[in-house]
Amino acid sequence: MSSTDDKKPRGDQSGLFLPLLASWDVWQQSDEWWRARCPIHKGDNPSAFSINRSGYFKCFRCSAGGDIYELLRVLQGLPYTRAKALVDAGPTRFSNFFGLTELPEWKTRHRGAEEPALPESTIYEVRSRAPLLLLQRGFSAEMLKRYHIGYNQADASVVLPVRDAEGRLIGLTYRADYQRPGQPKYWHDNFMKARHLYGFHLWAGKEVTRLFLVEGHLDVVRLAQLGHAACGVMGSELSAQQIDLLQKRARCKQLVLMLDNDDAGRAGTAKAVSALGETRFMRQLGVAEYATHDPGDLTVTDTINIKPWFKRLTIGRRHGTTSRNERGTRSKAGS
Repeated sequence: MSSTDDKKPRGDQSGLFLPLLASWDVWQQSDEWWRARCPIHKGDNPSAFSINRSGYFKCFRCSAGGDIYELLRVLQGLPYTRAKALVDAGPTRFSNFFGLTELPEWKTRHRGAEEPALPESTIYEVRSRAPLLLLQRGFSAEMLKRYHIGYNQADASVVLPVRDAEGRLIGLTYRADYQRPGQPKYWHDNFMKARHLYGFHLWAGKEVTRLFLVEGHLDVVRLAQLGHAACGVMGSELSAQQIDLLQKRARCKQLVLMLDNDDAGRAGTAKAVSALGETRFMRQLGVAEYATHDPGDLTVTDTINIKPWFKRLTIGRRHGTTSRNERGTRSKAGS
């Protein structure tokens, strides 16, 4: 049996979700799908969250998706490897997990702490050859080497090592080379992505003129190849922990949001602008406009226009409240 078979459910695997379905208040069953309210974004529509017989789930509202291991990882805050071990241990142990057997002790040790660093040899253990797919897309061998990107032939996926702000290897992201029906495009192992920014270790604490904030790992690599400093949210929504990380470690004159040109990216940009407008980045925030679907498709001939959103934020704040300078001016005029 290949490592691909070990990693992903095969056959009719929808039954693996039964311990989870039993804990949800609304679910429906058809011949091909289980349907329930999404436990991730807590939606009210039971038809928006679906599980197929291959063992993959998909929420059509919040765009979450993956296999049973990924769902357990997200819901319980477990590393992917831990979630996989619980499911593969058998239905009895998996079901008992939801009765809180051994869970509190694990959470006490790991829930609030940073993920343990992985040995650097992990990168090479999951790589068997260079990712030809990325070379064909115009990514240079130098950039792939810089970010230690490789290819796991057994799992048919591009391997993207993820590091924390200190440069420690804390997890791996896999990108499907050939995405099968129902299979997620990305899956993550060993880390909580909301805590980290992909590629940020190269710029944390360093003075840069402009730092681009993008969605995906390959968007970061593409912008780096074009000569720009960038880090990735690893999704379309910037978390509070990522904002805190930027506040503490980013040393840039301008922070530029450059999320994907789709509905999720535009919604994420609006939320990020609102959240960052309450931080020290208010007066140095920009939003990039570009023609491609995402930054990973940019070429050297594409242009990037940057809108100074910090001006709009400053104006908006003045309309809502009176600034300290304005109060001082008024008090002098009235005296």
